[in-house]
Amino acid sequence: MLSELDIKNYFEFAKELTLKAGEIFKYGFEGQKIIQFKNHELDLVTDYDKKIENLYIQNLKEKFPDHEFMAEETASNFKEKPILTDKPTWIIDPIDGTINFINSFPNACISIALVIDKEIVIGIIYNPINSELYTAIKGQGAYLNDKPIKTSNVTEMKKSLIEVELYSLGFSSKNRDIRWGRFETLIHSVRGIRSMGSAALALAFVAKGALDCLYMDSLQPWDIAAAVLIIREAGGTVIDIKGEESIGKELPELTNDPTWIIDPIDGTTNFVHAFPHTCIVIGLAIKKEMVIGIVYNPILEQLFTARKGRGAFLNNKPIKVSKVQDLSKALVCMESGFIKIDYLREKTIERLRTIIQEVQGIRTLGVAALSLCYIAMGIVDAYYVEGPGISTWDIAAASLIISEAGGIVVDRVTGEKIDIMKPRAIGACNEKIANKMVKLIREADQKVK
Repeated sequence: MLSELDIKNYFEFAKELTLKAGEIFKYGFEGQKIIQFKNHELDLVTDYDKKIENLYIQNLKEKFPDHEFMAEETASNFKEKPILTDKPTWIIDPIDGTINFINSFPNACISIALVIDKEIVIGIIYNPINSELYTAIKGQGAYLNDKPIKTSNVTEMKKSLIEVELYSLGFSSKNRDIRWGRFETLIHSVRGIRSMGSAALALAFVAKGALDCLYMDSLQPWDIAAAVLIIREAGGTVIDIKGEESIGKELPELTNDPTWIIDPIDGTTNFVHAFPHTCIVIGLAIKKEMVIGIVYNPILEQLFTARKGRGAFLNNKPIKVSKVQDLSKALVCMESGFIKIDYLREKTIERLRTIIQEVQGIRTLGVAALSLCYIAMGIVDAYYVEGPGISTWDIAAASLIISEAGGIVVDRVTGEKIDIMKPRAIGACNEKIANKMVKLIREADQKVK
């Protein structure tokens, strides 16, 4: 069991190393740099990234031989993403804002965090050029150059100054339109937008109250781990787009290893409002196939369970999907909340308009896993869900429960069996209803192109 003294010793040693790393940083800032490309033309690394990372790892290994490391440049050499364990793990970004560093633009920093039992306990961010040293130890507050800092008191978006990184808007990808839509929505809702080019430093600015918020995607743990603790200790919060606490982990790839997929509360808004359609979800995937699915609504005392090849059950009683074959006789669930999102508004409205004309009724429950289970028990005939905040853990367990109850879950785009890592799901009591839903959504989308 680690004591506060142990943590303090770790902190002091890391702080001392960070100041030494700052000297390397300053030497390279104005000097010549050897520059290499990693994954693409905007993903760069310099010889100084490597020098600083080596300084940390060599000294920390010597001082704490039982500790592990998750460092940006070391991780980039491996095909598989590093896995965070319960062991003390140093998460290091030797230079955050590498393009700024290359161009001698002063918004760049060194970032290091210590995670123990998957909890961040130390965070240090250092901008040697502006002599800004941000530090935090869990439970002891956040500091800038040893002086306490706090987040701002702003509570209205229209009065906020926020950080949005713009570089990803230039990437040619299927998500670019989504990113542009988010940016357009934000820019009309806030007082001003800044783009500093360094996630860690921008988050530190949130911690000291100079910025009110940061939004950025495609982040890695080393980009924000230290900043997460500093913000929390300064009175702020860091969440993902589902509104859940985050330390910057992207959705991992599903491997062949046994993998538990968990949503502790699906239907969080319902839960907050004491609306009874909310649930706990857990599923087990082996070799990328769901083999166990459990969805539990403690409020309504509904326990849905399934094991692959063994059938589906509600409170230990077998359940089956409905026998509805005609969409005009079907009760369908959809989520209307996406109408609030500017870039999804027209498509969501048109999809609702198209489907409601073809079905017997529409219901909106605000909980993906439970809505899918209602197909399994035969009281709903189809459900379509896709959009921000919908993820693998929302559909994984329920997809097995539907399948074991005789139904089907397909991909809205391809019409094929759902890949749970691409949660754009249509659940239905049978293939005929599913195919009809896919067709109607395609027709609706054609109308708004």
